[in-house]
Amino acid sequence: MQKQYKSTKSARSETRCTRRGVLQASLVLGVVGTQAASKRVSAASTGPLAEAHRLAATHKWETQSLDGSYSSPVVVALPVSKNGYQPATSRIQNVGGDSFDYRIQEWDYLDGNHIEEVVGSLVMEAGASTAGELRIEAGEAKAGTTWTNVSFDERFAERPVVITQPQSTNGRHPVVSRNRRVSKRGFSTRLQEEEGVDGWHHDESVGYIAVEPGTGTLGDAPFEAGRATGVDHEWQTIEFEGTYESPVVVADIETFKGNQPCTLRYRNLTRTSVEVHVEEERSSDDEVWHKPETVGYVVVEGDDIDTFYGEGGYGSDGYGA
Repeated sequence: MQKQYKSTKSARSETRCTRRGVLQASLVLGVVGTQAASKRVSAASTGPLAEAHRLAATHKWETQSLDGSYSSPVVVALPVSKNGYQPATSRIQNVGGDSFDYRIQEWDYLDGNHIEEVVGSLVMEAGASTAGELRIEAGEAKAGTTWTNVSFDERFAERPVVITQPQSTNGRHPVVSRNRRVSKRGFSTRLQEEEGVDGWHHDESVGYIAVEPGTGTLGDAPFEAGRATGVDHEWQTIEFEGTYESPVVVADIETFKGNQPCTLRYRNLTRTSVEVHVEEERSSDDEVWHKPETVGYVVVEGDDIDTFYGEGGYGSDGYGA
């Protein structure tokens, strides 16, 4: 599903979500805000394959508890909203079976302090699974500042949407993972620091989530995966295929048309669309023009979702027989 986009100049930004829930059938998905879920995933159930959260993030590390217990989770938490004008990205660390840490990280040439942003996140158990007819795979690869080729466990029927993010903070300097050559069999990824430094960075564990493009349901929740071409430094609008009461969105740049260090930022997330643009850092110069890139995204309905369980039943927390 390749999306068309339109330019927009509005400046309204999303600031907060206060709903929370988790959904599991072939995939567990939900949304988290400031309120605790009334129903928790039980260890006696089959366990979630995935869950989605909307996070309130600043430059300070915060811990996000997970609604399920994972053996080998992969987390992507990006892009960052546009409440603060300073170029920044999101970082995660200490990804474990029941939680992960997250924060906003400005580039080194800035002061490091950043106001609260909203970041969508998606957590998946490593390995291959399906959501209806759509194949999904999550995994990790060790990567540095040179290109690393990543092969999928099995060939996709259609070129998947790929979202990547470092899972570790072995290097303290701000860094992003950049991608290229996404195909049915795999993709390439590398780390990239700001231009004003030597460019070297400690190897990091880069997590990836790959989803076949299309629309469907995850349990009872509508979701879609798609991509938009021609996204550059100007704000562009991605129109969703469906309509969502409380969408959770994760997205990433899939191409390397412009070699300047950059991230994706978003604003104006609505029931039917989201605005995104490519944001370069300015450690070497103030020029922010960027060549058009391809952006992959996943959006899922997260409004007032209760807890459901997979084929293993309802679990032992008092819900269901």
